[in-house]
Amino acid sequence: MLVLEGQAPMHMSLEQALNKAEEMEMDLVEMNPNTTPPLCKILDYGKFLYKKSKQEQDAKKRQKVVEVKTIRFGFNTSDHDLMIREKQARGFLGKGDIVRLQVMGRGRQLAYKPLALKKVENFIENLKDVATVDAPPKMAGNSILVTLRAQNK
Repeated sequence: MLVLEGQAPMHMSLEQALNKAEEMEMDLVEMNPNTTPPLCKILDYGKFLYKKSKQEQDAKKRQKVVEVKTIRFGFNTSDHDLMIREKQARGFLGKGDIVRLQVMGRGRQLAYKPLALKKVENFIENLKDVATVDAPPKMAGNSILVTLRAQNK
């Protein structure tokens, strides 16, 4: 089956289709080989490939890549510094990124894990209007890790 731009599909032999394409100084392109008879089009193949690559580039531009942003603070970080980190986290979540909280502990601070967990829970509580907990708090070596994701509205 042969399809010409702006015309109804028509049945013709391969030789007729090739001759017609040669007359028009264009290419005969097999669009769907799985049908019986195979579907072919007469078109400028270079132009077709160019348009296809432009569509792929456009689709690539439009897609949003989700990034994982890490916010780190220590066991004894001040309240004001935590407020600044919350503001940063809100900005990241607003853009649709994933936020990973990392609370670092050193030496004797590791003996006060419950206080650090309370600090993390307060941080999460302050962000609950814009974020949901993707992965709950867990210990990884000398730090506590939590993953937050933006809420779907």
